[in-house]
Amino acid sequence: MNLPTTADALPSFIAPKNIELFARYGIFTERELRCRYEIQLENYVKMVHIEGATLLEITRRSVLPAMIAYQKELAEAVSLKRSLIMDGSVEEELLTRLSNGSTELHRACGALAEALALPEGDGCHADALYCKDHILPAMRDVRAAADSLEQAAPCSVWPLPSYEELLFDL
Repeated sequence: MNLPTTADALPSFIAPKNIELFARYGIFTERELRCRYEIQLENYVKMVHIEGATLLEITRRSVLPAMIAYQKELAEAVSLKRSLIMDGSVEEELLTRLSNGSTELHRACGALAEALALPEGDGCHADALYCKDHILPAMRDVRAAADSLEQAAPCSVWPLPSYEELLFDL
């Protein structure tokens, strides 16, 4: 981290009253406070990026393949029922719901992947704002789409432990 040597050259994202408070009681100098601020922002950016990349990998490598496989089973069931001239409306409705949900999840994963391509910012503060404004909303969209699929899919095909399993079974 290359910080300027003069306090005037440092960005002013910390309120002057806070700088004065820490300096008055000898807790941190202005430079120390600004360095800590930058380190915390760097950590925030790294953690958000790691969590977003992990979410993307789990979704693409576990959730989507499981849902696609289950949709294949449902499609075969619908086809079999049609060949036997039976009502397959329940399976068709579930298949449509899962197909639409998988499409939404795939779209949300694409948006998250784009957001994770962190642009070269103007420093830690800009990178942290980018995370807050782009990566976290994209992560929320992936989570919402995955949650919708989890509610529609039976436990036997869902590739991740449920909240109940985490709380009581592990």
